[in-house]
Amino acid sequence: MSGATMHKISRIVTLIAILIAFSGCTQHLVIGEYPMKPGMVPEFSGSEPLALVNAQDNTGNVMIGSASGVKYTTSTHQMTNAAMEMLETELEKRNISTHEDADKQLRLAVHDVSIVYPFAHFRCVLHLKAETGGGYIGDFEGNNVAGQPERACGGAVLRAVAAMLNDAAIQDYLRY
Repeated sequence: MSGATMHKISRIVTLIAILIAFSGCTQHLVIGEYPMKPGMVPEFSGSEPLALVNAQDNTGNVMIGSASGVKYTTSTHQMTNAAMEMLETELEKRNISTHEDADKQLRLAVHDVSIVYPFAHFRCVLHLKAETGGGYIGDFEGNNVAGQPERACGGAVLRAVAAMLNDAAIQDYLRY
């Protein structure tokens, strides 16, 4: 092969590599349980069991943002499950048991999730809707920054749960 042909092949291979590199990929975020730090939530206790209900439709994955050619998706249903696990851990510390068939209900749904990568860290912002059996509806923001997208969103879920547990109407509902 001549030098000109090799040069053309080299340019084509380089162009293909660049197109592949910048075409992006998708990363699906799965959120685990994060521990609540002492002092994030006031002390209170309750005596009646509580049914936690995932009120978020299980509609599949949603895109929540992109950074550096990577698209980030998650399941808001799975994120709501993570919020329920974090909440259940906190309720156990407050002598509030959870049972599927309890008369008292708390319906939760994570919504409006977004993630950005402004500079060196990911920021995840989301909302947690909580509806008590008594008709109270609260919407609590979780906002967290971390080096990895999963940690940013896991921390945002944790902060939304903490904000909910700091709400006087939610505390009153859980106490009585």
